[in-house]
Amino acid sequence: MLEPGRERDALIAERVMGLAVEIMPDGRWECGNPIGLGGAFPLPCYSTDDDAAWAVVREMWEREWDLAMEVHSRSDGDLYWISIASRLDGTGGCVAKPTFAHAVCAAALRALGVGDDDD
Repeated sequence: MLEPGRERDALIAERVMGLAVEIMPDGRWECGNPIGLGGAFPLPCYSTDDDAAWAVVREMWEREWDLAMEVHSRSDGDLYWISIASRLDGTGGCVAKPTFAHAVCAAALRALGVGDDDD
């Protein structure tokens, strides 16, 4: 299972957001337009930052996917349950993760057929 972090952020950038990702010689992760238009910018923390995760929600919405969320409070912490379904053909699935950003990214990757069975 790919945990939240830079590798998952890069996967989201490439597969969901349509960006090219590169690790710079100094270790920074940068992304930009895959055909080189515009400048490079720091890779957003899609899988750990809620504000960045909302960009993933907007992108999936633009691609004709609906997302529904429930938050379940438990004694060991909240659990974010995200359901995702295509408006075009009804395909989709659901995930449950401990943070909003992690749940959004896992749901988007599952919808696109990317990731492992634990997502």
